[in-house]
Amino acid sequence: MTLPASLLRDMETQIPSVDYLAERSCQQAKVLENKGNYEDAWRALGAYCPRFRERPQLTGLAPVVAAEVLLRIGLLTDNSDYQRRAATILRVMATPIQRYPAGFGRLLCALDFYLAAPKEIAVIGEPGTPQMSSLLAEIWATYLPNRVVALGVPGDQAAAALVPLLRDRKPVENQPTAFVCEHFTCKQPVTAPADLAAQLTQRAANTG
Repeated sequence: MTLPASLLRDMETQIPSVDYLAERSCQQAKVLENKGNYEDAWRALGAYCPRFRERPQLTGLAPVVAAEVLLRIGLLTDNSDYQRRAATILRVMATPIQRYPAGFGRLLCALDFYLAAPKEIAVIGEPGTPQMSSLLAEIWATYLPNRVVALGVPGDQAAAALVPLLRDRKPVENQPTAFVCEHFTCKQPVTAPADLAAQLTQRAANTG
């Protein structure tokens, strides 16, 4: 995994704090998730949870940063305990947020992520094919700010073991297939971009 040039520049010009590094790790994980690179997103958070399903290392982190780390790792690992711990932090900080909302922009983003029930989208197929590209184009064309996208190749057991969203996902009739899920409960798998667009639009309308 190659770190963005902006992150490398920041690290060269200052001594980063623990919170700063955690925030940048979360940002990097989000960028990778949006590209479907779940495994690299997990590695970006490796300093805080180096092993799969291991308890996150939050020592020294401010509450706002700890909440975001917990939410990201919880979603990547399908671990509801991490989500509950993040919710506890959000509840503790509720009064300060209400009194001084302008001072808690990042925590409000974490709260939005928690309340929005992020859309979980798995796409299984051979990368680079026209059918795969058409499905991905539909995903990016729909405005879903709180979402994660996982791409998998049929038969990749290592990826399925690391990323629960890819587990037991098989292509329909050997075609690239998309699964639109929430809390790992999925709708009917689809292979046609129009059907995928309809599912994504429906979910966006239901949550908006």
